[in-house]
Amino acid sequence: MDRAITKANATENISLACALGYRDGLMIALLALIPLRRRTLAALRIGRQLVRSGDHWALDIPARDIKTKRPLEYPISAELSGRIDVYLNQFRCRIPGAEATAISGRPKTADQCSTKPSMPKFDGGPVKP
Repeated sequence: MDRAITKANATENISLACALGYRDGLMIALLALIPLRRRTLAALRIGRQLVRSGDHWALDIPARDIKTKRPLEYPISAELSGRIDVYLNQFRCRIPGAEATAISGRPKTADQCSTKPSMPKFDGGPVKP
């Protein structure tokens, strides 16, 4: 996320790649603090499950939206809340479908929330430091 902010500050225009990088970093940070299933993460909607509570954000997921049918309530730290605000105010508008209420800019399916990070394929050649 910090790299995306640095790139955005260095240029006058925020690229789609930069916005997606910030969004992906935000989703990883959220998952590092709050363990969610892929389907639950994909279904998060701003204003529904991700809600503002004073100066901070919170997750308030009703039982009907959870596989275990138990509601989840998590306060989100001030630091991560600030990063959510930065995303919403600066980066989200650069992602197509930003009018949707999903964190990603457009609703995602669980299959679009990969559990594996995309890594370049190793071709067996020499590794450059």
